[in-house]
Amino acid sequence: MTKTVIRFVAVSLVAIMICFAFVSCDKPSGVYKSETYTLDFDGDEVTLSWKSGNATYELEGTYEIKETDEGKTIEFDWEESDDVLAELQSAIPKALFSGKLVYVQGSDDNGSYIEIGTTKFYKK
Repeated sequence: MTKTVIRFVAVSLVAIMICFAFVSCDKPSGVYKSETYTLDFDGDEVTLSWKSGNATYELEGTYEIKETDEGKTIEFDWEESDDVLAELQSAIPKALFSGKLVYVQGSDDNGSYIEIGTTKFYKK
């Protein structure tokens, strides 16, 4: 009886660890770049950066990836700024990367990528 319980517990723990391994693989980590934007993922936090002229701008926030009937989605929660000029400069990126967006992970001849909405970001 005791051996059966120990085996059951051991198998259950292995199954739980495998589930956590698969779930953690879904989260991006590190830096991903598109032609215009760079996303830097660190845990549940993300930084979106882009250049305009000689200046570089950044948005910081958090994100959440969810599984839906239609596939995976990603939703960003961007921090607000008290600086009106900073809010104006970030209006377009916030609009592009707001709401529930389709999220796809994959790889091709150019390497590993994530696709958010219609924008493809390659791992750097």
